Amino acid sequence: MFDAKKHEIIMKHYHNPQNQTDVRLPGYIPFEKQTSYCGDKVIIQLKCDNNKIIDIKYEANVCSICVASASVMSVYLQHLTKTQALNKINHFMAMVQNQTYDSTLLNSDLKSFDIVYQLPGKINCVLLPWQTLQEFLLG
Repeated sequence: MFDAKKHEIIMKHYHNPQNQTDVRLPGYIPFEKQTSYCGDKVIIQLKCDNNKIIDIKYEANVCSICVASASVMSVYLQHLTKTQALNKINHFMAMVQNQTYDSTLLNSDLKSFDIVYQLPGKINCVLLPWQTLQEFLLG
């Protein structure tokens, strides 16, 4: 079912993406992933201090919903510990795949992606930046 407010949030992050860069930044660790599904590629640049995420930047040659997903991720996972970020990532990914998740861990911008499971062709697009960061943090 179409939800105008959720669509507006997704489009806001697509048209005005936060933390997007095409420059490799000193002090940031890059990690990239390309999906075999459609060829989309994202590079996450992470700046950490001990166990805490200080900043997240990304470069993305991807579709609009993937840009919006990366933008939202880069905003809402900053200043978390790696454990907190992984917990939020796991619940976001479960939500997108219509699995059980703790809705109290996700704010309204993140919940805007809760209907993506109804668009099977877009699930991988939304998950790509999150999977990339998850693999990086678990690595």
